[in-house]
Amino acid sequence: MADYIPSLEKVQLGLEAVWGDLAAPTVQLVGITDCRITPHVEAAQIPDKRGTTMPAYIASVNKLSGEAEVSGVVCYSHFRHWLDALFGIDATPPYTYLADLDAAVAIRSFLLCHGQEDVTYSMGGAILDSLRIQGPTNGPLTFTAHLMGKGVTDDILEVLTDDAVVLAMGHHCQLYLDPIGGPIGNTEILNTAFSFEANITVDRKLVWHLGSLNPSSFRHGKWGGSLRLVLEMTSAMQDILDAALAQTVSPGAYAVRIKATDSLATSILTLDMAGHLLAAPVLFTDNDGVSTVELDLTPVFSSDATFLSCWGASLVLP
Repeated sequence: MADYIPSLEKVQLGLEAVWGDLAAPTVQLVGITDCRITPHVEAAQIPDKRGTTMPAYIASVNKLSGEAEVSGVVCYSHFRHWLDALFGIDATPPYTYLADLDAAVAIRSFLLCHGQEDVTYSMGGAILDSLRIQGPTNGPLTFTAHLMGKGVTDDILEVLTDDAVVLAMGHHCQLYLDPIGGPIGNTEILNTAFSFEANITVDRKLVWHLGSLNPSSFRHGKWGGSLRLVLEMTSAMQDILDAALAQTVSPGAYAVRIKATDSLATSILTLDMAGHLLAAPVLFTDNDGVSTVELDLTPVFSSDATFLSCWGASLVLP
């Protein structure tokens, strides 16, 4: 084995057709800044009675699994893989996604492979249970994906080439803010937003059955998460703040659309969210000397006929 040099690491994805089929990698991810695969081996000693003071004589391995966290910059074309894994596969462009009400859409699972020549590990059946997307004013959008899957094994990297990609940037973004009744994406908020952080979660669980040391399936749960918007304190934003503080029956509820369009207008990433303002915004926040308001939204179902969900996304590619 040669010396392990972190700068030689690669991250590759095998796109599984069936959960856990360990498909060989066909995608070499670009823009990944960190990847950590953590194996979980649950083992236990058996403290049987042997007429001795020794702690144990026998032990068993009870179950195997793994988890991973992958972080990087948002590249329009590669981000489709993460949206397929979060919301469900859409094979037909333009790609549209929705947090569905009955978990009927098949999600993408991966063989996640990380390492360098001679020192590589992989996790099959890797499914997403959270995706955090952050958008700053000056710089690229970034993401962090959390995955869980089968037991971690040693592997080898495939010989793959790096794709040419286009980064999604903060200066590509437009923000729309409407009442939850919709329609979503109707009212653009110009020259006001500083940043956003969307944390999309779904309560997926690995499941073990008799006859399997690794998980043999998984189950879906409820959607959740949060969206934070950092906005300049304008008169329009003060109206939202005042309305939130004046609520006595039901908290304020809004539909938010964040739309990133590249300079050629050929790649478009849209994120939609319907949410409640459950907590009162903190008063008199600041962004580099500019007064701001920070809105923290918790997802809720929207009955707007153009949405009918709490989270959604779409992706247009050349």
